[in-house]
Amino acid sequence: MKIQLQALEKSIERYKSIQKKHIRAFETELLPDIESQNFERAQAFAEMKNQFDELLNRTQDNGTEIGLNYMETIASYISEINKILKSDSILKEKIIKYKKELKQHLTNTGKVRTAFNGY
Repeated sequence: MKIQLQALEKSIERYKSIQKKHIRAFETELLPDIESQNFERAQAFAEMKNQFDELLNRTQDNGTEIGLNYMETIASYISEINKILKSDSILKEKIIKYKKELKQHLTNTGKVRTAFNGY
């Protein structure tokens, strides 16, 4: 069970690290690669979900009553997942803002191009 918990902790930390890197990209890069970011987060999320599901399945397969310590551990993982979801909402807001600014920039560029073509 300890190995299972370590794998889950590792996948949670990996996802959180990726989130921080992606949020930072919107602050430091001119054109963050949203598609690559989404792909990277999707892979990390799938890994984290699989680890969590496997942990829950092992608990059910044991057929034993779950101890209080174990329930506290599960609750702490759920708390970490809620923090991840909160960070994901911040990242989503940054993506929406970025797309809106990019669209506006492209619209403005098109207007400038039209004006230059008129000369």
